[in-house]
Amino acid sequence: MHIPFCRHRCHYCDFHFSVSQRYRPQLLSALRRELELTSHYFAHRRLSTLYFGGGTPSILSLSEWESLFDAIRTIYSIEDLKECTVECNPEDITAELLELWHAHGVDRISLGVQSFRNEDLRYLGRRHDAMQIHRVLDSILRSDISKISIDLIYGIPTMTMDGLVENLRLVEQYDIPHFSAYALTVERRTALYHFIQKGKCTPPDDSVIVEQMKLLMDWAQHTGYRQYEISNFAKPGHESQHNLVYWHQQPYLGVGPSAHSYDGHRRRHHVVASNLAYIRSLRSGVLPHRVEYLSDEDLYNELILTRLRLEEGIPKDQLLGFPSAMVDHFCDSIEPFVQKGWVSETPSAWCLTAQGKPWADAIAREVFYIRS
Repeated sequence: MHIPFCRHRCHYCDFHFSVSQRYRPQLLSALRRELELTSHYFAHRRLSTLYFGGGTPSILSLSEWESLFDAIRTIYSIEDLKECTVECNPEDITAELLELWHAHGVDRISLGVQSFRNEDLRYLGRRHDAMQIHRVLDSILRSDISKISIDLIYGIPTMTMDGLVENLRLVEQYDIPHFSAYALTVERRTALYHFIQKGKCTPPDDSVIVEQMKLLMDWAQHTGYRQYEISNFAKPGHESQHNLVYWHQQPYLGVGPSAHSYDGHRRRHHVVASNLAYIRSLRSGVLPHRVEYLSDEDLYNELILTRLRLEEGIPKDQLLGFPSAMVDHFCDSIEPFVQKGWVSETPSAWCLTAQGKPWADAIAREVFYIRS
């Protein structure tokens, strides 16, 4: 479920959201209507995982959360959830909110830390500071919610290698069981892009990003974290069950503006990325969805994109199910990376090596199948 509201626009973010709260009641009503109109999506109406993303879901009030959970429960059984996650920002967390989430089955929090260092947070345009992070982590760890993940960003121009080491030391000190670490990217539709264009901010340095990623991977290996996906690190048993659904091309339903869904076969739909268009469409009882039917090329490229990022790699049995022209293209285009030591071939899969992980996107681009 995508909650498309934030209190503040961070400098680097290009997700769909609104900082205006003017239409929040109407949009939450539309969310409930979309849930009703998509109730046929899973015939059994039993959810394995539930994920509230954004935007900033933690911006919602206690009464809004109550209403949202009531709407979900009228349609779906969520009694046997394997995982229920809420994305949140440090400045939103209260003891009352943690208590309400726990009462409704939330067992995992994904906290947008980004860095424990104030100079990095200022560069990113975050609203919280390091002191708030420490207070909130202490509060969450004292609560009844058993799982926690934090987001970190590396490659920030204000972050030295020592600064990254300090962030990782705090991850270990708090015994965080799962964290996501993303290289800072500069997207065109962001304030950061315009600041850099005008010379107001230093751009990220690609060579520093690679060095910091290598440091991060070495640290994770020596401290017991599995890098089970390029940007995700977990202690054994703490992998994100919800995100693994995406990476394994299993069916999922996305609800809310800009959300995507996949039926596990060839049908995907995208929800309109406009809050007002979303509200107006659902007021009329019309789903604001654009449907896409995936070709063999689409399915092949998505397999490459998602599985190459996973520790387990691209499974041979799935790849060999594609037309021979795609299989031949894959074998020809992956071989130079095998020879280079960036990809290893096992009896069951092709996997990135530690040397190849910083170049995952470049490798994927070479292996994609695009008919001329």
